Amino acid sequence: MEPVSFSSKSSVLKVTFLALISPVFVSGSHFRGGIITWRPEINIPPPQGTFPTVLFDYRVAFRNSYGPQHFCDQTTIDSDTINAGQGFLKCDNGCTSLNDDFDYKCTDFSVVGDWTTGVGKSQLTPTSNVFEVFYEGNAWIPLANGGNGEWILRSRVDLTPRSDNGLLNSSPTTSNMPIVRIPLNCSSRFLIPVTDPDGDVVRCRYAEAVGNECGAICGELSATLDEATCILEWTPAKTGLFGVAIQIEDFVNAFSTVPLSSIPLQFLFEVFESDGSCADAPVFDPAVLSGESCIAVPSGQTFTTRIEAIVSHPSRRIVEINTVSPVGLTTTSVQQVPGSDVAYFIDVLFTSSTKMQQQEIFCFVAEDSGRLTSEQRCVFLVTATAPPTPLGAIIDGNNLITITIDRIIRRPDMSRFIRIVSAGAQQPIFTFDSTSASDVIFPVSGTSVEIQLPSGLPAGDTYQVSLDRGAIETNDFCGVENEPTALTIAETACSSRAITATATGPLSNVYWASPAIDKLFSSNFLPGDMFHPGVTKVVYRIEDDIVCTFSVIVEDTTPPEIEFCNDNLIVKLNDENMYAAVEWPVPTVTDTEGGLVTLQSTSSPGDRFYEGRSVVEYNFFDTFNNVASCRFNVDILGSLDKTPPEITNCRDSTVLFYFNEIRDRYEVILPTPSAVDDSGFPVSVSSTYNSRGGLGIGWTDVTYTFTDQNSNVATCQFPVVIVKNNTQQVVRFQDCPSDLTVNASDSNNSIEVFWMEPTLTGLDGRVTLRQSHFPGDVFEIGSTKVTYVVEKYGNAQDVCQFNVEVKDISSPLILNCPQSKKVVSCRGSRTVNWREPVAIDNSNVPPDVFQSHYPRMSLFQHGTTTVSYTFRDGCGNIARCSFNITHHKGSCLVITVYLWIIFLIILLIIIIVYICTLVAFCSTSEKRKDKKNRSSTNPLVDNVEIETLD
Repeated sequence: MEPVSFSSKSSVLKVTFLALISPVFVSGSHFRGGIITWRPEINIPPPQGTFPTVLFDYRVAFRNSYGPQHFCDQTTIDSDTINAGQGFLKCDNGCTSLNDDFDYKCTDFSVVGDWTTGVGKSQLTPTSNVFEVFYEGNAWIPLANGGNGEWILRSRVDLTPRSDNGLLNSSPTTSNMPIVRIPLNCSSRFLIPVTDPDGDVVRCRYAEAVGNECGAICGELSATLDEATCILEWTPAKTGLFGVAIQIEDFVNAFSTVPLSSIPLQFLFEVFESDGSCADAPVFDPAVLSGESCIAVPSGQTFTTRIEAIVSHPSRRIVEINTVSPVGLTTTSVQQVPGSDVAYFIDVLFTSSTKMQQQEIFCFVAEDSGRLTSEQRCVFLVTATAPPTPLGAIIDGNNLITITIDRIIRRPDMSRFIRIVSAGAQQPIFTFDSTSASDVIFPVSGTSVEIQLPSGLPAGDTYQVSLDRGAIETNDFCGVENEPTALTIAETACSSRAITATATGPLSNVYWASPAIDKLFSSNFLPGDMFHPGVTKVVYRIEDDIVCTFSVIVEDTTPPEIEFCNDNLIVKLNDENMYAAVEWPVPTVTDTEGGLVTLQSTSSPGDRFYEGRSVVEYNFFDTFNNVASCRFNVDILGSLDKTPPEITNCRDSTVLFYFNEIRDRYEVILPTPSAVDDSGFPVSVSSTYNSRGGLGIGWTDVTYTFTDQNSNVATCQFPVVIVKNNTQQVVRFQDCPSDLTVNASDSNNSIEVFWMEPTLTGLDGRVTLRQSHFPGDVFEIGSTKVTYVVEKYGNAQDVCQFNVEVKDISSPLILNCPQSKKVVSCRGSRTVNWREPVAIDNSNVPPDVFQSHYPRMSLFQHGTTTVSYTFRDGCGNIARCSFNITHHKGSCLVITVYLWIIFLIILLIIIIVYICTLVAFCSTSEKRKDKKNRSSTNPLVDNVEIETLD
């Protein structure tokens, strides 16, 4: 056998020992946050069975002084240096092929704050529609709410075609300063900048540990987060650095609760003690771009602006105006405004070099020499697009001014003003807030805005309409703002503000009376021209001045025409399958007006369908919201269905019919039961009664049989009695019992019921007695009719009927109601697990349960919360179970100390094992050496080979 070397074992032990302790010494405290967003390369769904390429954009921030891989200065930015970064962008929960280096190009840095931030890109062609990507590493700077543990950013991707337009979704985008400074005990209101390329509803929430979204900073702040507006409000009560982990999600509409995607935003709040008051922070000059402004930057053109900040006192100065910028944006160094001892500025230049329309986010914060900071402002820069441009303004005889724009516009969100100005005096006569003034009328979807003046303009002067930046905005992207503009107001020559016609096809002729213009004019349309459905502006000009403008509205009231809609589909499951992937051709439509048709559907070809019936619905909308619908069923027949149909309206008592005339058979109309199957398929029905054959006099049992698609059978049976009226009847019941009421026992849903049976009078000869029940029979909860019929010579003589009602007065019996429990956590809220109670009922039907909280799902704040369960049976009897969850506030520091103690104990055990192994090795080696020396001196064993068994 091969000799065993102890030295090899000890070297392996050394490697294991070093591997266990090395992470403690190589991790740093250098991470400052990041973002991961995504979008499909093309938003059109690919062919069935293939998947689109997904493009990822990320921003990451580190400590600038940590090392050369994260260092950044202006030279680094100007040279387009790629920083090596740290770690990898990886794929999870749906794909495995992504493992890209997390390199990034530095865009901004702060000398005072000692941070650097930059952007990078990656891409992936996945193998499924739903998956996640993440970036993790170690470590955060030591934090007041999470230690200095690992970071993880997680983004969720869903490439399923959207339900509203059939296209692929793109995630929201955001940006932020790596470190946001807040003075101690000062109220702060912080807006997270978000925008969505699809125009979706965007919400923000705290990241959760349960989804592995936040690493070491999963503890919520005491800050209040408004999820709908993405605003954080906080008055911090202690100093330190606080990690903030937010997930930003988009939704198809305001009512949806299922996010289309989820992206991370992580950064730091730095709370510090200020040497001044909360009001001493620097502020931006009113002329500076307001937060959430949306600026167009056409391709090849340069956007420039000046950011001017003002300190609260001449003894202070602005030391930095920190920025988080898109690639290509440059700024000058901070300079003092000439002639001012409190104002400082930087100039910003951004050139749009791309031909792709994208929304970039630019954020900036001013910091003074006392390290007080201004509010963070973020603006959106839309590349490769132009701002909306006013073309002209006219006023009619009703003092209505119409401003024509070259784009479809909407009302702005932020307060902006439109002024009517005297050209001679250069003084505003009327001022309107375009955000809220009712006299400023914006179209639902149009290219003009109307202003109703409260009175006419004085004669003898020329007037202009002046629009602030952002007084109008487009209805796409983030709402691109207009540039500041002034237009001369001309009197209109129009006789009408709008011409309406009904579409007759893709193009329709529209006629109107030409305006009375006595000079040479030009117009973009003439009477009789062809117009597409929708709203089109007609503009008449004399030279460059607009003298008449009105709308031609061609209304489309015809829905799209469906050319093909599927028939109902039936699919049989195999024994081993729980579902079937069903394919079908997509219905096709045409629009007679030639417009764009948008598809919405409840399911797509290839979707999974489980046993039962599903309805697939396609809705086709044209641009005027006329809708055409196509519906068909997908029926899945399963071998797992062992449940018979459920019968309703089954008669639980005897059906009696009385006839005067004598016949052999009587045709009667019976109460017909019905049945439904849980599969959703129709059931077949058969009956032992044939209305054409009729029934004979006396007692007949009638049976209805219901059979589902999988041959499961349910039956309904009840007696039918035909009685022939006869004045010579002599056999009668007497002492027919009255209705009986009894209570069911606590443990059973039935009970034996006894009664005194009726007696017969007028007996003369042989009679036949039929009865549905007997004294001592078992009756279940509910009402049951008992019937006695006496027959003589085949003719029913008399009938006795009464009801037996069994009442359920017992409440459900609760099993294992939990005891109250206490938990300790340093987080503001946490989930708690418990074994849920169950209840049984004497009816053998599980009672309904209503509960206030859910284990492992509901969040419990610090304090005591009562958890309640209410069980209700079908008769309204109620039982309740309640217990308390007490959430005590613990110290995260204590938990960290416990973890370090456990780690040191494990480390000590490893060292002891290592030393013991080393001592044992040395002792064994000495024994072998001594044994060898002794054997070599013994002449009797010189020729004997000694083998050591290990």
